[in-house]
Amino acid sequence: MRLCTPPTFTSEGTPASSGSQDHRPLPPDQQPLSPQPSPSFSKMPRTDEAAAFFHAVYAAVQEIPPGKVTSYGHIAKLVGTPQRPRQVGVCLKHLPTDPTARFHHANVPWQRVINAKGVISPRSQPSGSLNQAAALEAEGVTVMAGALGELSVDFAEFGWFPRILPSEAAMGIVPESDDDEDGSDGE
Repeated sequence: MRLCTPPTFTSEGTPASSGSQDHRPLPPDQQPLSPQPSPSFSKMPRTDEAAAFFHAVYAAVQEIPPGKVTSYGHIAKLVGTPQRPRQVGVCLKHLPTDPTARFHHANVPWQRVINAKGVISPRSQPSGSLNQAAALEAEGVTVMAGALGELSVDFAEFGWFPRILPSEAAMGIVPESDDDEDGSDGE
């Protein structure tokens, strides 16, 4: 059952005729989105805040040493947004593949970030978690397969949970005191 009929628009962005509709063009901020984006609109623009968050996440992930892993939640904590572990995952999902970009797959070790349980998060493509496991194994990280096929890493052996980023420690920044003695955050 159709509850309402969505408005239709001409290719110029004006409402299509249907009886008593207003035929004035819509203001630019109310123009309908084209079903086929133009080549110049291949990427959704980011706000300054989002761009800063992406930058902070990518820079933090670059500090994870080879052969170590951490959680999405710990990266979120290190960049000052402990409530945003899922957004860290979004950042890594959208990591550019273009080697001319400042941050890209070759210089941000995305494979070193896994979920809070030590499990490689499933991807939309079945090969995604296998690719991550292979990249970790190439660095000497042992990846185990569980009874249900989940791929996991032992945080006790391969975990990396500093209280602050090494680059901040090198600048003399002192971590804020908290109740978390070992630096792990459970995320």
